[in-house]
Amino acid sequence: MKVFKQSHLKNWQKHVTLKMFLLCLPLGLFADNIQNDTTKTIDIFSANQLLARTLNIGFTLDASKEGDWGHSLNGNEFILIKEAGFTAIRLPIQWVAHMDLIKPYNIDKNFLARVDWAIEQALKNKLAIILDNHLDEQLMARPSESREHFLSLWSQLSVYYKSFSQNVMFEIMAEPHAQLENVWEEYFTDALKIIRKNNPKRPVLIGPVLHNLPYKINTLHLPENDEYIIATFHLYTPIQFTMQGEQWFPIGKPMEWIGAKWLGTDAEKAEVIKYMDVDSGPC
Repeated sequence: MKVFKQSHLKNWQKHVTLKMFLLCLPLGLFADNIQNDTTKTIDIFSANQLLARTLNIGFTLDASKEGDWGHSLNGNEFILIKEAGFTAIRLPIQWVAHMDLIKPYNIDKNFLARVDWAIEQALKNKLAIILDNHLDEQLMARPSESREHFLSLWSQLSVYYKSFSQNVMFEIMAEPHAQLENVWEEYFTDALKIIRKNNPKRPVLIGPVLHNLPYKINTLHLPENDEYIIATFHLYTPIQFTMQGEQWFPIGKPMEWIGAKWLGTDAEKAEVIKYMDVDSGPC
C-alpha cells in the first residue's frame, strides 16, 4: 500500500501516526513507558508508541459545559480504561468556551483545574493524555477575527504545562475545515512556534484540512527541523462500525448499526486500505 508520495517521505517518516483509536498493538511494549519524571525525555517514536491504543473521551469537555452532553468525568473511568488495555486517552476540549472574550483572553482557572485533575487521573493510571483543542466554529468560519484568541490559547497552555512530562501531549486544532483551511499552515506554524518556546520536546499532534481526512495528509507541510511532531488523520471507515449508535451522524441509520462488528475480512481490510492509499484519493 502506497500511503505517502515519494517527495514527502523524508518529512513524514519521523512524524506519522494513525488516529484510529483502537489500534491493536502488543500492550506489553508500551504499558511501562509512562513516566512522570520531567528530567527524563523520550524520542518521538517512543511517544508515538504511547498512543498505540488510545480511547477518545468525547461529549464531555468538548461541550460548552461539562455534563451538558450527557457525560461527566469520574475517576473510576480512568481505572476501567487502563484495565481494558488502553495506553492513552485523547481528551477533546472546547477551550474557547472557557476563555475571556477580550484580551488577554484568559482561560478560566477553575476549568484549568478540572483539566489538571483529568491529567492527574490519566498519569496515575499509566495513561498518556492528549489535550485536544476542539470545536472552535468561529475560528473555522472567520479565522482572521479569531487568530489572536487562538494564539493566546497556546501561549497560555505552553507556559502552564511546560513542567509536565511528555506523556501530556498537545493537539493544536482538531479537524480544521471551512475558511480555516485557507490559512491552516500559517496558523499551526505560528502556534507551534509559541509552544516550542517553553516545550521544545513536547509531542504535538497536527492534522490536515478537511476534518483531518487521510487523503489530505499530503497537503500538510510540517517543519523538518522539529523532531517532536506527530502527524494525524481521522478515518471513520467502516462507518457502520465506528458510528454505530451515534444519533448525530447525518449519514445512514446509526441506531440500526448497533452491534456491528469488525471481523477483519479481506473485504473489510480492502475498504480501509482504499481510504489510506493517499495517492488514489478518497474513492
